[in-house]
Amino acid sequence: MKKIMIASMFLVVALMVSGAMAGSRGERAGKGERSAWFKDLNLTEEQKGKIDTLRQSLRDDMAPLRNEMVKKRTELKLLWMEDNPDAAKIKAKQREIRDLGAKIEDRLTDFRLEFRKILTPEQRTKILSFKSRRGARPTQGKVPGSFRGMRPGSGW
Repeated sequence: MKKIMIASMFLVVALMVSGAMAGSRGERAGKGERSAWFKDLNLTEEQKGKIDTLRQSLRDDMAPLRNEMVKKRTELKLLWMEDNPDAAKIKAKQREIRDLGAKIEDRLTDFRLEFRKILTPEQRTKILSFKSRRGARPTQGKVPGSFRGMRPGSGW
């Protein structure tokens, strides 16, 4: 029975990883599609090009990190499924997941800082006004380090 459970878990992981590799959220939305707040910034063509390059760089950097996060979380689940879970191994895996989450957050911070450099002071102010109109969103259930894309108010 245990072998069937482990095999099932690996199948789930394989499906999740293949889905993650199929494309990021931005790619699924379609190239060139932008949210209303993004259009309201009235970006120049030069700014759009720089932002597109920056976003592609983020997608390229985040894909392996997200895949690694899926792998580590699956490994943690398998550790918990053992007949006699090893506390040291579980804590070590949790530490790896936290460290990876910190890497993801650091990369997102770098992205946001670079994105802000592309904008004019007026455009940066406009992003902050979008946040105040939208209001605060609850964070319950969100996983630290998970990629939520570019949204006003998410660290801008």
